[in-house]
Amino acid sequence: MDAAVSEDVTRAPALVDAFFAAVERRDADALCALCADDVQLHAPTADLAQGGRPYRGRDGLRAYVRDTGRLWVELRPRPERVEVRRGAGPAGADVVVVFGRVYAWGAGRVVDQDAGWTLVVRDGLVEQVTAGDSSAAALALARALAAA
Repeated sequence: MDAAVSEDVTRAPALVDAFFAAVERRDADALCALCADDVQLHAPTADLAQGGRPYRGRDGLRAYVRDTGRLWVELRPRPERVEVRRGAGPAGADVVVVFGRVYAWGAGRVVDQDAGWTLVVRDGLVEQVTAGDSSAAALALARALAAA
């Protein structure tokens, strides 16, 4: 484990739990309440619906929820472990690395795979989310953020 990790918990903190519950429920209002005004969301859904461009701002979160509903009959992110790297992000923000799995089906696809998410959190709000195709990708991004 990296020395920068100040907390390693087996149950996701409240913000992570609430974020992933809102994604699974497709609750745009709940997502908006958890995120900064200028949030950026980088997710596989953006690759399918937006040519890979991230969702930006609260309008972007609403577009993400619409696109998720259009592309996926079911989308279930399952966080299993969380590492909080206090002050390791841009301008001293916290970096939260979430390790788990994602289950999804729709748009002619079935997904059941390892997944990782990297969240940048400041003042209790999510500023950036990057959904990786593996836990290793999420950890690599967290390390890159800390090195920047």
